[in-house]
Amino acid sequence: MFIRLSVVAASLFLGIIISSLYWLGESGVGSPEKQFVTVCVNPGMRTSFNLPDGTVAYLNSGSSLSYPVPHDKDKREVSLNGEAYFKVKHNPEQPFIVSVADDRLQVKVLGTEFNLQAFEDEDMIETTLVKGRVDVRLKNENGIFTEQALYPSEKATFNLRARQLLIENVNTSYTTAWTEGKLMFKDCPPLSKVLKNLSYFYNVKFKVEDPVIETYCFTGTFHNKQLFQVLEYLKISSKIDYTINPMTKDDDKGIEHATVILKNMRSM
Repeated sequence: MFIRLSVVAASLFLGIIISSLYWLGESGVGSPEKQFVTVCVNPGMRTSFNLPDGTVAYLNSGSSLSYPVPHDKDKREVSLNGEAYFKVKHNPEQPFIVSVADDRLQVKVLGTEFNLQAFEDEDMIETTLVKGRVDVRLKNENGIFTEQALYPSEKATFNLRARQLLIENVNTSYTTAWTEGKLMFKDCPPLSKVLKNLSYFYNVKFKVEDPVIETYCFTGTFHNKQLFQVLEYLKISSKIDYTINPMTKDDDKGIEHATVILKNMRSM
């Protein structure tokens, strides 16, 4: 399900937004100087909304975006946990900066379109540029940033643990398909990457009983398909059998999700 969130339709999410407001500082008359807004997306859902500067942000399942109101005069800074696609309104006087992973990586732009995936429980951060140019800023142990420019159709993958940056050319339509309610894969090895995207998209966890399954290649495009339809395609194309267990609660995060057990039919 994809939900459009705008100023006029904010009442649909009023509880979420108001509960995430907090103040920083006070003026001489006791009025708040700045407030922070956090928009959260429930697992299995997606949303899009306009930021105060006119930038359009799309948030994927289980993601959250925080931003100050108003922005600082010299920059527009937001913080992301999860996956988002940004259509940044051009403003050369006020760069747009997205911070992720406790500010260990930033993406700095003036006006462009890009996808950024940075879930807090993963070591990999992926930035894919669709239009314009972005600077990927990496913070070292001394707190100093180094910058790497990205150009259209380039993806930067940063390994937080190994502190390694890989840049490659990609077909951006596969990365951004989720903003249209689609999932697109082409010769995706290993299958573990596909399972990760399915996990976020449908709010499920996968348990792979045979590790060789994760090495399979996979190609497919799904638009507004239910989970079982995708799993049936996996079963036919890759000889993978599956069982869907009922919804259970993740005590660490308080999130309910179903579990899909995958078995290798080729070894049966």
